[in-house]
Amino acid sequence: KRGNLTVLPMSEHVDRDLVEELNKEVDSVGIFGSVTRRATTANGFPVDFIFGGFESCMSRVLVGEDSLLICDPDCIDLVKLKIWKMSDFGEPIDYTILSE
Repeated sequence: KRGNLTVLPMSEHVDRDLVEELNKEVDSVGIFGSVTRRATTANGFPVDFIFGGFESCMSRVLVGEDSLLICDPDCIDLVKLKIWKMSDFGEPIDYTILSE
């Protein structure tokens, strides 16, 4: 069984409470996008994958773990496209995109 990917678009403002709550519900957290990378690391959030966040989170989802991908809002369409292309390797990926 595959895991789930939760995608959280986030710009310069990082909602600490939301990220900490979501972090409790997943097995790994990745970053996708330079704005989010700077904001997340500047605020000291625990992140498993600072670079290659999408690919790393997807590798965890494919082995049945749940992952959180925090990304720049302008990366959402690219993330959706990448998720859609991953379905070429089997069943569709379960994902949720949260609002910013």
